Amino acid sequence: MPARLLYLRPPRITQSSKKLAVLANPGSDPMDPHPHAPNRDPAHCGPALGLLMLDTRFERAPGDVGHPRTFGFPVLRQVVPGARVSRVVRSDPDPELLEPFVAAGRELIARGAVGISTSCGFLAPFQRQLADALAVPVAISSLLQVPWVDALLPAGRRSGVITARASALSPALLQSAGAPPDTPVAGMPPGGRFERLVLLEQMPEAAEVDQEAVAIESGFGDELVLAGRSLVRRHPEVGAIVLECTNLPPWRHRLAAELGCPVFDITTLLNWFWQGLAAGSLPAAATPPPIPAPTSTRDFP
Repeated sequence: MPARLLYLRPPRITQSSKKLAVLANPGSDPMDPHPHAPNRDPAHCGPALGLLMLDTRFERAPGDVGHPRTFGFPVLRQVVPGARVSRVVRSDPDPELLEPFVAAGRELIARGAVGISTSCGFLAPFQRQLADALAVPVAISSLLQVPWVDALLPAGRRSGVITARASALSPALLQSAGAPPDTPVAGMPPGGRFERLVLLEQMPEAAEVDQEAVAIESGFGDELVLAGRSLVRRHPEVGAIVLECTNLPPWRHRLAAELGCPVFDITTLLNWFWQGLAAGSLPAAATPPPIPAPTSTRDFP
């Protein structure tokens, strides 16, 4: 049995229980939150969420925004040529990439996308330009959630951000997403496995190892927890976490359990985004019936 079938879900499940589940029903993963998700093949018909993907070579774990099993709704993905990590994960994404992102977004819309997002939170400075250039709503970065989460927390509490690279997440970039420029930030450990495998893309050759297994068993979860502990130690007022990086959601639940606070990421944003998009895009039979309008004031208590 291929090794990757034994590593389909994030931590907290023992290796023996995963093996038993897969052996009992090889066509179903009991830990898949969307085992009956709609077809996500790019050739599908009907409305979908469009994802503009960076031009990367690393493998993605289930739960990552780029993994085909992450979402329970149709997703179309389009790689933006030249959008390398080195040109995006910086305090000011390369402005020459804006036009390629617009062109790729229009291609996704032509294929049926009814909303657009991206695979990197550092693209937040492009939010306004991309929204103005495209004919559908755009939710470009998980950082858009920072002001929303701030508004939900009790007095004296605020959200903190864990990012792929803290040195690149500038106050100006936070402001471009509507977040306060002094939002507490922590980065994944410099020199760690995440930096090597994702930011520097130093992946083993495919012939040497199952790369999806490498992504899942990479140690990213351990490094994410270290970053989270550092953040709340330095900023005890942090009452919730927003993950900037779209590669980190596979370990969101582990981080939340370790820190004892809510954690938001690109998947929480896009599940919310899709709920609104689908209400206006899917056939009437696929959406809940509208609530009847009241006929008189007696309908109110």
